[in-house]
Amino acid sequence: MPPTAAAQPGPIVVGVERSENSRDALALARTLAAQIAPKGVTVNCVVPGFTRKDASGHSALSQEAWRRSIAKVPMGRGCTPADVLEALYYLVHQRYEPGQALPVTGGQVMLGCFECFL
Repeated sequence: MPPTAAAQPGPIVVGVERSENSRDALALARTLAAQIAPKGVTVNCVVPGFTRKDASGHSALSQEAWRRSIAKVPMGRGCTPADVLEALYYLVHQRYEPGQALPVTGGQVMLGCFECFL
């Protein structure tokens, strides 16, 4: 009989939005990681920066606020869903890094802004 998916070691990735719950999600991921890492399961978080899902769609920011925010991003553009997907893909393939938060911020973290995203 083949083993069930629950019995297989592997990754769990928690997506974190920029919100009041971000720190809680990261704490949850790290707590889970500490508890189940001995079983070969990694738990990590993706922490995206300013992300626009659809350039013509609804945004919580005005166009001017969006431009000001993007002007602070070293890569010169906002995060896209594809950028987040690449980060998720990277973490899903990590077998030895539990309890990490991977910022997808276009370089804002190197400016000392990691706390801005939690």
